[in-house]
Amino acid sequence: MMAFLSQMACLVAGTLYPCYASYKALQTNAPESSVKWLTYWIVYGFIGLAELVLSPLIYLFPVTYYTIKLVFVIWLQVPKTDGATKVYNMYMMPFFKKHEVRIDAALEEGKKTAERNFKLLKGRGEAIAPNLFQRTAASTSSTPQT
Repeated sequence: MMAFLSQMACLVAGTLYPCYASYKALQTNAPESSVKWLTYWIVYGFIGLAELVLSPLIYLFPVTYYTIKLVFVIWLQVPKTDGATKVYNMYMMPFFKKHEVRIDAALEEGKKTAERNFKLLKGRGEAIAPNLFQRTAASTSSTPQT
């Protein structure tokens, strides 16, 4: 139960306030505030990816992990610490700059592959749909009514 409460506290602190703060930043058209929250979401997204990879370890010590994560997430958000900007500038930006060309190429290739697969599936769906509808209509009309 404690692990669940710790996880919920992290989810609320990590998403609820930042979502609202992001909304406010967009409504007020304040570029510095928008940059702050965009930076936060980049760092928070990487936390999610790290959790996915490290989940077997996290499940060994869930209360400890989520307590540490809660403190870290709050540190990322607090204006005095400006944690998200620090993490982004120290780790994320150098990583992206170093691998930007490869990431862009992989994303472009992934987009092309997704478009090809979608067209292929769409074509198959369009070929199958008429027969499926005919069979469904035939089976419903031949079922005895009660």
